[in-house]
Amino acid sequence: MPSSLAASNPFNTTGTDITILDGIQGGWAAIEGSYDTIRRTLKTLHEDYGNKVDLWIHLGRGPWDHVSCERRAYRQDFTSSWLTEQAYEGYYLGPDNEKQSVADLGPCPWMNVPMGLNSEIDINTVVVSANAGLKTAAQQHEAGEESTTQTPLEVKSHVEAGNAGCGFAFYESLANCFAMGRKRDILFVHVPRQETPAALEKGRDAVLAIVGASIASIMTRAMAPPADFKTEFGKEL
Repeated sequence: MPSSLAASNPFNTTGTDITILDGIQGGWAAIEGSYDTIRRTLKTLHEDYGNKVDLWIHLGRGPWDHVSCERRAYRQDFTSSWLTEQAYEGYYLGPDNEKQSVADLGPCPWMNVPMGLNSEIDINTVVVSANAGLKTAAQQHEAGEESTTQTPLEVKSHVEAGNAGCGFAFYESLANCFAMGRKRDILFVHVPRQETPAALEKGRDAVLAIVGASIASIMTRAMAPPADFKTEFGKEL
């Protein structure tokens, strides 16, 4: 990933450069796939960077040939009938890299936090804008104006991040924001599993398009008048 997304980049419609923090240098680009490590690392990250960043984005590998922006995640005591039978008893009960489940972590620290938490990013707008940016970049490549990958990955929305490590990480991040009273400007993005150079380049471009679209959406939201804003005649705008 680059260290910034220039205002001139087709993935960035904000009119200003976007800084991307270096997770490799910070030591948190890749978090070990254990529930304990995920919980401890994300707590530390939110304590250290909570008031210093505008957007959090977590990445995982998905089973699809497209990129998905997840809408929500659930607390570990949530149950569902639409995933594996294991989810009938609770979420995150499958073994992690240390052959432990969330049940081995002790009491859940989020019992005063809603069972389901959603991203406060406008996912619908982000998906549309990201795909538009990817299309523009591909057209510029064809015209020889800018180097980027052809036939970009499609970005879609998805209902939830699942009942394994990805969903757990998403909920932990959302819960930290909720508990700290901050906007949940957090995304979890699933990218395809292919690891060829071309596939990684396409995945990178899709993530950058999502970053640009998300920051644009946050800026638009910040400029919107409050819901109770009144005109001088007492009527809502």
